[in-house]
Amino acid sequence: MDQCLSMAMLTVRDLQRSKRFYEDGLRWKPLGGHQSQFSVKYLADGVLITMIDRKYLVGESGVPEGSGSLGIVLVVNVHDRAEVDRVADEVLTAGGVVTSPARLRDGGLYTFYFLDPDGNPWEIVWNPKMSVDQQKPPASNPAS
Repeated sequence: MDQCLSMAMLTVRDLQRSKRFYEDGLRWKPLGGHQSQFSVKYLADGVLITMIDRKYLVGESGVPEGSGSLGIVLVVNVHDRAEVDRVADEVLTAGGVVTSPARLRDGGLYTFYFLDPDGNPWEIVWNPKMSVDQQKPPASNPAS
């Protein structure tokens, strides 16, 4: 198996509510022209994130409801400390729940955590010792 991650898929109880949160509240743009009635996809700086209807996924996957994302925290690295505060304000305005307010952490990080409307946890972080560009893996060479 290749060492790669193709997508982060988050189950949601109410797809329309999630779309309002991400698209209207956080100003994310859905990916692609065709929109499924069961899911919506977003390309977040090269990472595909799919919000999928929880009941639909239970029926498709055979995985019992209640399994999943509690052990996963999605992380967004930002360019500066002010952006962390700006995103925190956007999250609150959009209806997200801040579970740990923006603060300085170990290693000089400035970060906060929040839950989206379905309880999926996110961290927004600024690392003064590493630019956003340094945090991205180098592009793979398709010719190799």
